[in-house]
Amino acid sequence: MTEAEQVTDVIEWAAKNADGHPFEVFLRWEDHHFTRDGRPEPYSRYALIYGRPAEKATTIEIVYSEWN
Repeated sequence: MTEAEQVTDVIEWAAKNADGHPFEVFLRWEDHHFTRDGRPEPYSRYALIYGRPAEKATTIEIVYSEWN
């Protein structure tokens, strides 16, 4: 989804491609916290923006896209 300008574009894409199958779309961003000695340490955070947790015994396809 490199052409997405808004989160709503991604949600619309997901709804069109779900085809009745459960899957999830997450928004990832970089954040940081501080270590015990005060150094900043980066880590990734995720927010579920489409879908719901997949049910057991279903086939899951993971589509991983990054955009800036």
